[in-house]
Amino acid sequence: MPNGLKWFAFEMWRASVPYGPMSMSWANEICGADAEERSIVLGLMNAIGYAFNAWLPYLTYPQVDSPNFRKGFIFSTVAFTTQYGITALVWWMQRRDLLEQKRRTT
Repeated sequence: MPNGLKWFAFEMWRASVPYGPMSMSWANEICGADAEERSIVLGLMNAIGYAFNAWLPYLTYPQVDSPNFRKGFIFSTVAFTTQYGITALVWWMQRRDLLEQKRRTT
């Protein structure tokens, strides 16, 4: 594998690390007007995240596949792509809701 591709993959992997805290902060901001909604959304985000992180690495990155984690690399690529798609969808929905609120108040 070329060194440039290895560095690109490494940097893309590192770019996903701050996504969790940033999405939690963003959800907190989006749900800021309703304390119950905020607690449910943030609680579910934490619970689902920890539940998946508890067992998913054992299936996607098993030690017997080392050092070529084909299943893990494919899963991570699909998961990151889906994650960015969901982020774009949430951004679009938040923007739509803000424009609708602005229209109702004027």
